[in-house]
Amino acid sequence: MILDLELNFNDMLNEIYKGWKYMNINECSKLTKCSKATLRYYDKKSIVTPSRDINGYRDYSKEMLKKLGLFKL
Repeated sequence: MILDLELNFNDMLNEIYKGWKYMNINECSKLTKCSKATLRYYDKKSIVTPSRDINGYRDYSKEMLKKLGLFKL
């Protein structure tokens, strides 16, 4: 059951990330159903550490979203 959910989540990420390299915190929050405060907390505690763009905004990669998706399972 968990493996099926993980595969479906990976398929969904591949579809969403077509042509994208990173996702901002708002998009990440909507997709993973994690609040922005939770994502910031994970960053502060180095659980998930997104890269930062020029203006300092967090950029979440596909790999980070996979990790966040597994937290939510």
